[in-house]
Amino acid sequence: MAVSQQFPGNHPSTTSVAEPTLNSAGETSLAVQRVTLLYQAMPAALIAGLGCAVALVFVNWSVLPHDRLLAWLAYHLLLSLGRYGLARSFTVTSPTPATIRRWDRAFLAGTLLAGLGWGATAFVLFPESSPSHQVFLAFVLGGVSAGASSTLAARFDAFLSFAVPTLAPLILRFFLLNHEQALPMAICTLLFSLLMVYTAYRTSNNVLETLQLKYHNAQLVDQLSSQLEEGEQTALLLNVHSEHYRFIMEYAQDIIYRTDRSGRFTFINPAVIRLLGYHETEMLGHRALDLVNPNYRRSTEHFYIRQFLRKTPSTYYEFPLLTRTHQTLWVGQKRPVAASGPGGHRIPSRDARHLGSQRNRRSLALQPGPIPGAV
Repeated sequence: MAVSQQFPGNHPSTTSVAEPTLNSAGETSLAVQRVTLLYQAMPAALIAGLGCAVALVFVNWSVLPHDRLLAWLAYHLLLSLGRYGLARSFTVTSPTPATIRRWDRAFLAGTLLAGLGWGATAFVLFPESSPSHQVFLAFVLGGVSAGASSTLAARFDAFLSFAVPTLAPLILRFFLLNHEQALPMAICTLLFSLLMVYTAYRTSNNVLETLQLKYHNAQLVDQLSSQLEEGEQTALLLNVHSEHYRFIMEYAQDIIYRTDRSGRFTFINPAVIRLLGYHETEMLGHRALDLVNPNYRRSTEHFYIRQFLRKTPSTYYEFPLLTRTHQTLWVGQKRPVAASGPGGHRIPSRDARHLGSQRNRRSLALQPGPIPGAV
């Protein structure tokens, strides 16, 4: 996992095909969030640091010059007050992407000065005559470095600017000592420092990945919200068309129907019931050809079989239907050839119209449309 400590505009951005990339706005947003996390954690870190500084002065009060201890403590106190004021100013002013780099440099300068102050203890507050006090000093410096791996987790370079000047002088001082415990203490402190660096590196990567994921999720939510609005508009439009379609089906004066592949009714509109007299339950599931007058049934079936075999694009045919009261109703049907097989399986039909004549017959002209049907 690679951690980028850059701000937008520092270097050309590189993208990976396998990983989601951030645009300029995304990089700027990410930089602002990371610096904001650093400043939010600063007050707690300052309090903990001052507590450790007071404890170190108290423990070494009997073995080191008082003026040196007080001067070092005053340095930390003044630096902490200045950094706290910086954190307050950051919170009050609500920095913008245009000023975030300046706030970042100010924060890194503060952590570097704090690290130098702690690292100076290896030279100005080092109790050469007391190994136990040396161990306590190593314990304090290791503790503040471990705490920094958490409070400075948002930026790995911020952790390095504090931990390196804090621990490096102590490790060097242990290596220069002559007593027998010095070398083991130097090695242990070095290993501990390396572990802290590794831990801070992984923590910083986790924070970075979390912020990137948060940004991409926010972008995804925006896209989904936009798509949802478009979907709602589409659904509303479909509902309008559906209501219009239902109105046509219910109030059309034409016979409109639909059949399955075997030619059995699956849908009929109210005009079928009104003109033929059959109830819906009497027709659904029955063959459409069964309504044709038996004397014309075979010729009607042969006509549409020929249409299919010859692949005639469109035909018009008149035939008599039997109503529920055994009366004859002549209909005329115009329809295209069905692609699924003979017999008119899945033939679109709509717009049936009554045709008056001297023979008192009626005619249905079934025009192409979205409703599959068959006779």
